Amino acid sequence: MNTSSNPKDTPQTLQEVLEGEEPTEEFLEEMQALENAPELSEEELARQALEAPGGDGDPSTPE
Repeated sequence: MNTSSNPKDTPQTLQEVLEGEEPTEEFLEEMQALENAPELSEEELARQALEAPGGDGDPSTPE
């Protein structure tokens, strides 16, 4: 595995790959996990939005 393409401690981003960096094994594994994740229902998305009131802490304006 070539780790020299991403020497920093943060995960490789999609933008970095799009700009020409070779994808790391960790990046490819994360993309595969996202592709295999189940879809969320509208009800689940709404529930999650209500549980995350955002920076202002106001649950009536979820972000």
